[in-house]
Amino acid sequence: MRRQRLLLAASHPLFRQAVIEVLDNIPQVSLIAKVASGWDAIRLSADLKPDIILLDLNLPGLSGLQVTRLVRKESPATRVVIFLDEGGAEHIKAVAKSGARGHLVKSQLTQELPSLLDELMREEKLNDSSNRTINL
Repeated sequence: MRRQRLLLAASHPLFRQAVIEVLDNIPQVSLIAKVASGWDAIRLSADLKPDIILLDLNLPGLSGLQVTRLVRKESPATRVVIFLDEGGAEHIKAVAKSGARGHLVKSQLTQELPSLLDELMREEKLNDSSNRTINL
């Protein structure tokens, strides 16, 4: 399985560093960019075409929901996960409506991010294999 190219957008430097530390222990992903604003996430997503984008819900410039909608419009294959401060039903509905593939409550970062990324990579592998043409 090829390494997944990942873009991280989180405004708080300590949270960004915590995510990077978790990602360092996942050999199947390659962090290709880290940004602190929604506009930077849009710009680099267009330039770098990441497989996965991890977004904070609250970003300066554009929110994680706005970034998700724009990215999904331009690159439907890009999988987006949004970090939430809390897992309230209203936020979860908004994340699902935005087109994000999932959400993660920040307090569960270390426990849940590796398995969430693994699930996204397995889904991609299944989609790739089901879309292949077999020549007989």
